[in-house]
Amino acid sequence: MPRRKESVADLFILLPWWVSAFFAVVSFFALPAIAASLPTAPMHYAALKGLLTGGKVIIPFAFCLLALISAFRSWRVKSTLAAQSGLDSLREVPWKEFEDLMGGVFRRQGYSVAENLGGGADGGVDLILRRAGQTTLVQCKRWKGKMVGVNIVRELFGVMTADGAESGILVTTSGFTSEASQWARGKKIRLIDGGELTTLVKSVQSGRAYSPAEPALPGVCPRCGSALVVRTASKGQNAGNRFMGCSSFPKCRHTQPV
Repeated sequence: MPRRKESVADLFILLPWWVSAFFAVVSFFALPAIAASLPTAPMHYAALKGLLTGGKVIIPFAFCLLALISAFRSWRVKSTLAAQSGLDSLREVPWKEFEDLMGGVFRRQGYSVAENLGGGADGGVDLILRRAGQTTLVQCKRWKGKMVGVNIVRELFGVMTADGAESGILVTTSGFTSEASQWARGKKIRLIDGGELTTLVKSVQSGRAYSPAEPALPGVCPRCGSALVVRTASKGQNAGNRFMGCSSFPKCRHTQPV
């Protein structure tokens, strides 16, 4: 199902609430003044005069309603972000609210965020970030157990190329298959798994700067949310090599490079 086409009302809802409030005040005073200045003839002037006179209450009221919706949406995103305590709580956020939540996270990192209010297939893009003249496309996957495969990463890269975006971000509450991580290596695609996502959310909650190079200590398993610990392979072709393994092994067998 394709995303529904966004309307002018959607645009005002996505803008800060004070934008709609400003237009409400301007229209409240401007419409009567414009109507009073119009002549009663010819007929089309009279029709416009009547339209403006009739809309001097309806139009400001509509802008006030849009301002309330925008303010409520902004409050909901801030409240949802503040309520996050870890990976489990992130996985419980409804999928559309999760997209809005990530918009709030990136906005606190200094990005200008373009969102949408629709649902369904969107070519692999949920958010469009802009900062310092650079455009970054973001796709969000609020998954609980399924790992994000290479096809999803390829899809985002294809949209990046088609739209001329400089980079992309794929964020998930689960993890990425080894094939997906390997395919993204060397490309301008940042893969944020459940562990890094938890660290990122905590960083914007506390207001401290976060860099993807910053280690997440302790690491969080993207599959089950347990802590990751450093282990050493005792057998096989990787014997002697260190790796990160889930502390709930053998219940969870997730591993990743140190």
